[in-house]
Amino acid sequence: MRFAVNYSPAAARLYESGLIDVDLFKCPDFPEVVAAARMQAEVYVHFPLESGPGTTTVEQLDEVAALAGDTGTRLINTHAYVRRRDYPALDGHGGDSPEVLISVIDRVVADVAALCARFGPDRVIVENVIYTGREREDFLFPGVRAELLQEVIRQTGCGLLLDLSHARISCQYADWEPWEYLDSLPVDRLRELHVTGLAEVGGVLTDHMPLTEGDLGFFSDAMRRVRSGAWATPEILAFEYGGVGPPFAWRTDPGVIAGQVPMLRDLAQG
Repeated sequence: MRFAVNYSPAAARLYESGLIDVDLFKCPDFPEVVAAARMQAEVYVHFPLESGPGTTTVEQLDEVAALAGDTGTRLINTHAYVRRRDYPALDGHGGDSPEVLISVIDRVVADVAALCARFGPDRVIVENVIYTGREREDFLFPGVRAELLQEVIRQTGCGLLLDLSHARISCQYADWEPWEYLDSLPVDRLRELHVTGLAEVGGVLTDHMPLTEGDLGFFSDAMRRVRSGAWATPEILAFEYGGVGPPFAWRTDPGVIAGQVPMLRDLAQG
């Protein structure tokens, strides 16, 4: 299992000075960011692909293939978003019939299958996304149903990118017990694991925050499942704190990175 952190200039400076140790920098698909990160350490790319809308083009996949090849990125990720704009007829908050869920699954499967045909199912991973209730209508309830991820992975043979914070946020708004939900996901196909802290921002539970004691305890419980064999061992564990651009400008504290990267790596290694 290789340890990664979101690339940021702050993380790069800490790495260069020997204050943090990572195997990889996790980068968005921005050429200038990838170029800067590669001057410091090995990188891999987290792509913005979405499965379900049916809008990914051959040209986009060519770009993904080129960047993945150039950076040595093995795992090609996609997000199983079920958005209001793509499914305007859905209630989207638990009031849809089983037949509606099947139709959503079929659309996501079709997009993931196209990725698998291009890159091979052993390289494709599907990430669980967020549901936050009716406060944010764009992200709909079917997108976080365990059945969706189970069926997509069963039908396509791809792997799972498990974002612990996404799962915890979804459970908060769907009123699910987090460990029951997590253990119901296809964790036997786990290939990449993401961890961040959680905090309320503007009244909404938000990820990409510094880790609290509660977050660290939750992560430790997840790692016990990995070490026991209850979950597969991921190829990559990524601490998704910090980054580049406006979404991360207010949550890229060098002190947090310097203090929490070594602590998280130690916990991951047991």
